[in-house]
Amino acid sequence: DQLGNFSDQDWGKSVIGGTVENERWFELMDRTLDLSNGEIDMPIEIANRCKEAQPSGRGLRMLRRMIGHGEPWEQDYVETVGLDALRAAAKHPVDEEFELLRTRLVQRGRHEAADIIPEA
Repeated sequence: DQLGNFSDQDWGKSVIGGTVENERWFELMDRTLDLSNGEIDMPIEIANRCKEAQPSGRGLRMLRRMIGHGEPWEQDYVETVGLDALRAAAKHPVDEEFELLRTRLVQRGRHEAADIIPEA
């Protein structure tokens, strides 16, 4: 088991408190989002961690996967964080995840994403 002896409560605390090493956390959470088709508990905390990690193609992909899931206010929050993450990522060389997230945000009605252009 890749999570070792983590209980659900321990895993949640690690998301909020950042006790899991960053690269490992992103690896496990990315896989979890893949398996759950983007549906996840604590999307706000996860979205914030993805934003703080920019530039990160994996963080952008995780945000894209979470878009459209959860309660309406969680969806709005994740989309807003997605815009902030795009702005932060645009200051660095970007990969295909940048464009995929930008396109997904525009599809969700966040047309301001179309104006976020990579600077590097």
